Amino acid sequence: MGAPRLLVVLCLWAAGAALSCGHSAASSPASPDGATAGGHLRLLTWNVHQGYSAAKKHVNKEQMDFVASFQPDVVAFQELAEWDNDMPGMYQDGLTKRTGRPWTMHYEADVPDSPRSKRQGSGLATWLPIDQEQSSHVGDASQPDNSVRNRAVIRLRVSVDGQPVEIATTHLDHLDTANRRTQIDQVQSLLGGAGRFRIIAGDFNADPDDQQTFGAWQQEYADAWRSPANPLRGDPGYTVALRTQTKAPGRIDYQWYTGVEPVAVRLVQTDLSDHQALLVDWTVPR
Repeated sequence: MGAPRLLVVLCLWAAGAALSCGHSAASSPASPDGATAGGHLRLLTWNVHQGYSAAKKHVNKEQMDFVASFQPDVVAFQELAEWDNDMPGMYQDGLTKRTGRPWTMHYEADVPDSPRSKRQGSGLATWLPIDQEQSSHVGDASQPDNSVRNRAVIRLRVSVDGQPVEIATTHLDHLDTANRRTQIDQVQSLLGGAGRFRIIAGDFNADPDDQQTFGAWQQEYADAWRSPANPLRGDPGYTVALRTQTKAPGRIDYQWYTGVEPVAVRLVQTDLSDHQALLVDWTVPR
C-alpha cells in the first residue's frame, strides 16, 4: 500500500517572522532596541481521524512523520483512538524517536469507562517540562456513555522563557449546537482560573461566525487565524472539506488565545487525515 501523499503546504507568514529548523521554545530573540522580546512556542493542532487518511487507509507512521517534521513544542491531538492500537502511547514514543527529545502525552478518553474497542479522546503532547496538568470532561452528564455529547478537556501549564503558559485542547460535539454551546461554556469556566497566558487549540466543530456556539467565548479569546500575524486572515481557511451537518467545507479547527501573541500562522493541507493541520508560532511577552 503506497503512503498517502502530502499536499501543498500553505505557508501563511507574518512579515518578518523567522521560523528556522533550529527553532527552540527557549529562544529569546533580541528586539530592535536590544531588549529581549520574550519566549517562543510552536504549537500544532490536528484531528488525526483515528489514525486513518482521508482515503481511509491506516497511516499511523506517516502521521507521526508529518507531525515531527514541523518540530513543534506542543501538539494538540483530537481523535486518538485505542481500538486498532494504543495511539496515545504510540504517538508519544514516535515523537520521542523522531525528534531525539523525551515527549510526554497527556491523554484523556472522551468516555473513560467505555470498552477499549470504542474508546478515543484528545491529547496534549510536549517535550517541555510540565508544571501542572488537569483533565476533565464537558457535556451531558445525563448521557454518560455518549462519546459525542461528552468530551475530554486536557490542560497543561508549561514554562516558556520563565513564563507560565496554559495550553488546553478539546473536541466539541459535531451534531448538537446546544450541547456544543454547553461544552464550550464549561471549557471557558474551567479555564477561568488560569493565568494570563493561554492557548486553547482543537476541533470546535463550529464555523467562526457561529454565535450559537461561541457566544461569550469570542469576547475572551481571539482567533489566531484572524490575527494580524496571518496575511491571509480574510481567506476562509477551511480545515475540513465536508462537514457532517452542513455537507460543506468549514473552518472548525482553531488556536484561540489571550495574553500571548501569534507571530506566524500556517494551514497545512494533507490527505493523512480528513482534517488539515494548523501550526502557529507564538511569542510569550515578558
